[in-house]
Amino acid sequence: MWGENGGGSPRNEAEFGVWIAREYAGAMVRALQALGVLFWVVGLGWWLAGGANPGFTRNQEQVKVLDEITGIEAIEWRQKFSPGLEFLGGALAAGVGCWGAAWVLRKRAGSPPISPK
Repeated sequence: MWGENGGGSPRNEAEFGVWIAREYAGAMVRALQALGVLFWVVGLGWWLAGGANPGFTRNQEQVKVLDEITGIEAIEWRQKFSPGLEFLGGALAAGVGCWGAAWVLRKRAGSPPISPK
């Protein structure tokens, strides 16, 4: 009914969930691990490309400008998004969450099936 893999197919719909989890658990674990690494790499790259701000996120930056006529130095605020450590931490937390989910899925795939009562 669900495939031609011999005796490995589920006998009824109650066993289908357990069968599908075991059949594709390895692929799901690898996909979650890859997604976790992707979160880490993209988060770190975005943080570095945004200026590697070691504080909180900023959306303005100070720029010192010199008046050509008077020679007086002034501070001008310009709009610039600079992601802070909370963006880096969020990306790393999402990556760790994906790796944790992969670890739990790997452990559950090796456990015996739960029989309905």
